[in-house]
Amino acid sequence: MEQLFVLEIREFLDSYSLKYYLMENHLILPNYCLKLSFVSLNRGTSLNNDGSFLENVNENSRKVNDGGFREIRVYEDLWFTKGDIIKNRLRALLGKGEAIFARKCVVANIDANKAIGFLEKNHILGYSRAKFFYGLFYCERLVAVAAFSAPRPIKRESGVVSSFEWVRYASVGSSRVVGGMGRLLSAFVEEKSPQEVMSYADLDWGGQNGYNGSGVAYKKLGFELVGKTPPVKFMVDPKTYQRYSLKKLLKDRKYNSSKYSSQELLEKQFILLSNSGNFKFLRSFSLL
Repeated sequence: MEQLFVLEIREFLDSYSLKYYLMENHLILPNYCLKLSFVSLNRGTSLNNDGSFLENVNENSRKVNDGGFREIRVYEDLWFTKGDIIKNRLRALLGKGEAIFARKCVVANIDANKAIGFLEKNHILGYSRAKFFYGLFYCERLVAVAAFSAPRPIKRESGVVSSFEWVRYASVGSSRVVGGMGRLLSAFVEEKSPQEVMSYADLDWGGQNGYNGSGVAYKKLGFELVGKTPPVKFMVDPKTYQRYSLKKLLKDRKYNSSKYSSQELLEKQFILLSNSGNFKFLRSFSLL
């Protein structure tokens, strides 16, 4: 019997009369070269009977000969907590949302509160601390947001450079803002004159290489693939779908308390999962 969240995903695709077929724990959309891989909680790893954490995390996405298909991992807990954002991202990828051209938009600095509200509604990871925020406005409506960190001195072969991180980018709802990333990056570069900008592409929405899936936009903007971060492990409460970073749990001073004790996690039958990691991209600017 199919799980509820898989059935809901199929209903979502059926509502657009999209052609797909089921292969193990994947939905293949051949007309879009797209593969949706399901990560269900019952495919995760529980704790050992003694309450200790397992070292090995099960592979939730079995290898398929995908022929270069873009793979997107859909997690059961995120589907039930951030399903609207996932659906909107899929609509945008499938061409079912509004197309907005960045050249018809106005770029402006926005404050943190406006950026936070926008990112929490439109980015699957929500807001992350940043210093500088830029928005694209179409007919006075905020349609895209980019967030950048404060500069950090980074030692490179050529010397110490001023490096910024591109922390977040999101467009509104299911809209596809054509040229939006480039327009906002250009505004940031013109105003802050960075020597380099670094960013990460989420492999859960990526592909087999850095210039597939979510990495395509970075390549077009002149970024170079320079590395890959390892998968991040996290615990999921199967009743509330709340996520806990395993790394933070292990480092938390309260870990031995009843709040974060491994025994409590065992009794609650928390599930251990991992994401796909990220590709790291870097672009250097010869502005100084």
